[in-house]
Amino acid sequence: MSDFADVESQAKHLGYSIGDVVYEKKFEHEAEQIGAIHDIQDKDSIVLQKVFSYAEADQLPRVKISLDRLIASWTVQPKPQIPKQIASSQLRPDTVEVDKVRAMAYQELLRADKASMKGGDQGITFWANPSMIRSARLIPEGELTLLPMAPLAHIFFKNNKENILQQICEDPSLYILPVQKLKEEDGADGALAAPYWTVPNSATSTISEANIEETIIEKNGFEFKALTNSCEIKPFVQLQVCKAASKKDAITPLEGATLVTDDVKRRRITKSPNA
Repeated sequence: MSDFADVESQAKHLGYSIGDVVYEKKFEHEAEQIGAIHDIQDKDSIVLQKVFSYAEADQLPRVKISLDRLIASWTVQPKPQIPKQIASSQLRPDTVEVDKVRAMAYQELLRADKASMKGGDQGITFWANPSMIRSARLIPEGELTLLPMAPLAHIFFKNNKENILQQICEDPSLYILPVQKLKEEDGADGALAAPYWTVPNSATSTISEANIEETIIEKNGFEFKALTNSCEIKPFVQLQVCKAASKKDAITPLEGATLVTDDVKRRRITKSPNA
């Protein structure tokens, strides 16, 4: 050390400079033991300034140690991790209030759905290839009600780009995301079988063939679009809603065909003008 004119130069040569953050080796992970080299007066007076305390203080304490003690027991911390207070009380963002409304909406949906189940026997069956809902018995007019049942996670604050969510509340805006149709591989255990999401895909443009219509069920400020049978449904009939036919749907199956009987073995089937 005789090569250096003063203690500060000696300390700098050894890796310790004024302003460096240092910690005592045996207290490496204790934030309140972190200090900074405030001043280097002489070899017996290295002033360390405490840089952090969990307690409020106008002035943090300073201590003096020798240069030898600094070198033997203290290490420079190039990137010190100083604790930062990020809140002074419990926080409840505005989204919590929206979650409360979500929970209330879901509770009302569950109640309406339970009421519509009527003991579980709704007289319907699920079919795949193609996906459809059919009656399993005679269903009197107005007996069947299908709710847009979905998991709680399917209730959103905003509609999506496709605008396919069902709005159930305006303030705050709440929507129900459709549930995927029940698939053959889903089985009966653990799957959510909600016919409400399947029936609208079975549409007819003939009013007399439609047996399901949309209704509104209001529960404590929430409006749920439901489906109800608008007429008596005989057993083994497909549940269908009425929908205006598009041009590509306006095709009459087997138009111009004649039923083959013993008397009429074969007749020409003329092509449909739309074919």
